[in-house]
Amino acid sequence: MNAQTTNTENYYSAKKAFFQAQVGHSPKSKNRGRNTAMIVNDMMKAIYSLAEKPVNNKKGETDMAYATPQNTQVGDGVTCHGWSDSHAYTVVAKTATTITIKRDKATLDPNFTPEIIPGGFLGHCVNQNQQSYTYETDPDAPAEKAHFSKKLGCYMFRGHKRVTTGRLEFYDYNF
Repeated sequence: MNAQTTNTENYYSAKKAFFQAQVGHSPKSKNRGRNTAMIVNDMMKAIYSLAEKPVNNKKGETDMAYATPQNTQVGDGVTCHGWSDSHAYTVVAKTATTITIKRDKATLDPNFTPEIIPGGFLGHCVNQNQQSYTYETDPDAPAEKAHFSKKLGCYMFRGHKRVTTGRLEFYDYNF
């Protein structure tokens, strides 16, 4: 097992544990009246503070903090997080409030095979946290912009996807 796989497992174990703690609540708990976006926001903050995260940016940084103008430079690797999938990008330009990013080519380790068991809609992948990828920049990828949100303290991509430092490709087989 390589470092990338171990870090990915730690990251998603923390994500799962926090989500279960926040969503698996009784009606009288502290989460009563909180909407899903508020719970997910708290979940993302806890994930980045608790889990060891993989990093493949050119600086060799060891954390995967929210991307800000202070910690993001041209050439750095970043990750855009969707609801359950994550995609790796490279910063190709930067202004005071925006970064221009291009999607990286992420190649899944050929030794990884999803292990699907009965459950869910069509099946449940029990080993999806063992995914590991190699990354390379794609000069032909379309350039897209992420804007810095003062309110949230990080870059936002397509209006609702948070951007973090480092590269972490992840496909959720269970969604």
